[in-house]
Amino acid sequence: MMKAEPVLDSDMVRLLPVGNPTFTDIRANGQIYVDKTNLIVALIKSYPFAFLVRPRRFGKTLLVSTIQTLFLKGRDAFRGLKASDLWDEPPKAVIRLDFSVIANARSGEEFRTLLDRLLEPELDKYFPPYAHENNPALRLNAALSPLPGKSVVVLIDEYDAPLSANIGRAEIFEAIKEEMCVFFEALKSLSGKIRFLFVTGIMNFRQTSLFSSFTKLKDLSLLPEFASLLGFTEEDVRTCFAPFLKYYAERKGISEAKLLSELRENYGGFCFDINGLQHVCSPWSILNYFQDDNPDFYGNYWVRSAGSISFLMNFLRNVNLLRPEDFDREYEVNSQKLDATEHITAARSAIVLANAGFLTIRRSEPPLPGMEGIGCDLKLGYPNIEVRRSMIAVYNAAYWPDTHERVDLVRYLQKAFEESSEDKVLTGLNSVVQHLDYQAFPIREEKNIHELLNIFFLGAGMAPMTEVHTPLGRSDLQIRTRTKTIVFEFKFCRGEDAVARGLLEDAKRQLAERNYGEPAPETDLLRIAAVFSEKKRRFVEVGFAVP
Repeated sequence: MMKAEPVLDSDMVRLLPVGNPTFTDIRANGQIYVDKTNLIVALIKSYPFAFLVRPRRFGKTLLVSTIQTLFLKGRDAFRGLKASDLWDEPPKAVIRLDFSVIANARSGEEFRTLLDRLLEPELDKYFPPYAHENNPALRLNAALSPLPGKSVVVLIDEYDAPLSANIGRAEIFEAIKEEMCVFFEALKSLSGKIRFLFVTGIMNFRQTSLFSSFTKLKDLSLLPEFASLLGFTEEDVRTCFAPFLKYYAERKGISEAKLLSELRENYGGFCFDINGLQHVCSPWSILNYFQDDNPDFYGNYWVRSAGSISFLMNFLRNVNLLRPEDFDREYEVNSQKLDATEHITAARSAIVLANAGFLTIRRSEPPLPGMEGIGCDLKLGYPNIEVRRSMIAVYNAAYWPDTHERVDLVRYLQKAFEESSEDKVLTGLNSVVQHLDYQAFPIREEKNIHELLNIFFLGAGMAPMTEVHTPLGRSDLQIRTRTKTIVFEFKFCRGEDAVARGLLEDAKRQLAERNYGEPAPETDLLRIAAVFSEKKRRFVEVGFAVP
């Protein structure tokens, strides 16, 4: 008798807080809430003026909602959670502003007007209306100045949204930044009235003039004690989502530990710890994976929600970071410079990508003794398979923008490999390079061939590996089709056809003598030598080496 396949109970699915629920919604609906309220209380008690950046869909808005509820309703709203035993403050007035709703401002004046409209109803909840003349700083000062000390809480979510929306419009960016400076200067002057100020966003503009005078504002973004405040640790997933782990592990026929490892590889790896030690998973991706009820499918959930492929491609193109050699490279950034500016250059683009979550800290190298003031050297790279897969899509779309043509190229080459046809392989490889914008992506040396074809085959799902080590050397590129393991040895020809033919024989001999591709379990082995001509900008020779 066949064992019945486990079924995902609809009641279980309803436990998942997918979307943008508030803290109150999650509690009222009995949904899963990953309890970080001990860290929230510690944050509030330790840093009365705090600043935190995290990528989109990491729970910043839920965090703000939780803090709001804590100050408005106190410990009674947190029964069964860690904060119930730690919180001892009376209720406070809470002014909560979401700057993402005014991100469409296209002038300093428009931003000031929109901010005033955003601020007015928040203040009117607690204070009488004041004449303001569309001036949010004056309105804020008029409302808060009469208050006793430490009597109001100010929460600002997505503070950077109006700036990020205009990052390519220097004049508008500067005008909005100046208006924001005025507003934050007003908050600074009222700091004695504020019990707690919390500012969140995606891009770290803190080191610009925006906050230059607000020295009390503590940047928590890389502090180890709050590295796991947002995002799910493996322990969070193991304990809070235990029924889902059990269900999906049974569906896949693997252990729960193995499933957890796969979730980490696909959705984990994000590090917000200056020491490079603590890692978390994308909460959005984990929740959507559990909701989809498709255990063998690891979708690009976070990337789709965190920003479109076209936006990312345009950004990378504008800062000249779509070169083949930039794919999957490791960046080095000093921890003291991990802040964005209004002037995004290629040198600083890695910082923007790190703020946005497309890069993360892989490891940290502390400064030498006596040089602690210069900060750590952080090594940045793609955090996980989901992000890497999305970057593959970005690079493929940049090099071969016609999706249909790209699919046709993949099919043609797959057929050429299956048929072991030298002529068709030559035609297929040339079709790949001839569809490139040669001015933007020239092939000037052999490594350019490796890099471009690696990206192409990655996009085709052929699991390429570059410079595969063997006892006798390293093959240039190795891929797999349904039935074949294919090993390439490339040569770059700067001379005439006779030189190319000689290079072809050298490559075939190298493939055969060094046993590249062995062993090739469960597949046939095909060794391909290919010569690219600099003068003709195409492959001129292809030959198969006999195993």
